[in-house]
Amino acid sequence: MINKCYKAFFYLYFFLTVNIFSIFAQSAGYHYVPVVNKNLGIWPDNYSWDNNKFPWLHDRWGFTKILIISSSPGQDYSFQYINAIAGGFNQENLLMTIWRTNYQYAVDNFPVGSYYIGEAVEHDCSGKPTVGDQVYSANELTQISNYIKLKRPDSKLVIDGYKRCSHLIIAGGIADKIMYSSYVNWDELNIPVCHVNLGWGNDYENPWLQGSSDQSGSWSDMKQKFGDKFSMSWMKLNDDDYSTMFQTANELGLETIWLYAYEGVDSTSLESFCQAAINAGWLQKVEDVQMSALQGSVIYKGTNEYGLAGCTITLTQNGLTNTYSTTTDSSGDFIFNNLPYGEYNFSFNYNGSFGSVNATDALMALRYYVGLENLDELQLLAADVNNNGVVNSTDALFILQRFVGLITEFPNNKPDWIFQASSNPYLINQPSQSIIINCLETGDVNRSLHP
Repeated sequence: MINKCYKAFFYLYFFLTVNIFSIFAQSAGYHYVPVVNKNLGIWPDNYSWDNNKFPWLHDRWGFTKILIISSSPGQDYSFQYINAIAGGFNQENLLMTIWRTNYQYAVDNFPVGSYYIGEAVEHDCSGKPTVGDQVYSANELTQISNYIKLKRPDSKLVIDGYKRCSHLIIAGGIADKIMYSSYVNWDELNIPVCHVNLGWGNDYENPWLQGSSDQSGSWSDMKQKFGDKFSMSWMKLNDDDYSTMFQTANELGLETIWLYAYEGVDSTSLESFCQAAINAGWLQKVEDVQMSALQGSVIYKGTNEYGLAGCTITLTQNGLTNTYSTTTDSSGDFIFNNLPYGEYNFSFNYNGSFGSVNATDALMALRYYVGLENLDELQLLAADVNNNGVVNSTDALFILQRFVGLITEFPNNKPDWIFQASSNPYLINQPSQSIIINCLETGDVNRSLHP
């Protein structure tokens, strides 16, 4: 990740490195979620920062950590901090870049889990820094670390580097966490000819040469030198052999992989990275659940129809234990929001006052039995008061008995209220659906109940 901090600091607002349309070209139908004790972080591009793509990175692609730029009195990047938290990233999972001139302001004003200085002590063979205008000294890093511990005792100082010289070893002892910052394997030559003369650490060092694109060897060396402080590292979008590096991460017991994507974030590239993370056991792919809004009314089908208020409707999804309940308003209307697509069974609970059943209802039931009356389906359900599936003189008798007070409920657990949906079970498979549910009081064959 050579020169990444330099790029981020000096070119933050100057380049839009991703096609506007590509970031929206996400495939529908699924998203990614992290695996327990495994975290993916991302250093996004300017477009993602400036256009608040934090929820997209968190909810769609499964990143639980994100890098943001710190503010200073003259540069306000607080929108990144605010939007990241609003987008689902916990405060402790924010990695905030700091530098020697603003770390106090950043630490004082923005609590995060980790404060980050990229390649703080990396230098060439003559001691010139690879990032910024000068190498951080051990004293500077100690001062910054102590300030963080004083102001934010739960926060960490994070640095990274790639040449494991005496300066990185010393700096790694000061920092709380250290990462590997290159995307190739760096090999040390055993010839101490580099005169770095930084005033601390070794004056003479062995040179380092870039080796293969597989940095597994460097990661293993970092783990050996820094132990548990080396628990996370970088990969580069569109550049690294993800499969090999995830395998190495698993072998070394790393907990977080940070994806350097400052040069441009797009769905196709993230798809490739996330698929490798799935294969390595760092992510899971979850099918998106399509949601529906079901609205409707419960109508009492009397001679004068009206909406039935105070009726509780419960939906139970077939094959699952999911249940959803709501109660009709004063007009008999109801709505279910965010119902997953599926097949549901209705159930109803209504405690309205029972009292419309009379001798006329008994007579209508008897007339139907002898073929002198026609009843619709809902009336037949209401007339079958003994709940045996047929309407006959026995039902008429029970209606009369309820009317004169000889019984206080109908036999065979027949409910006092009959509800009829267009179908039960009912299939919900559209973003918005509506339904009318009809109701009659049991025994109200002549539909005489009024509000």
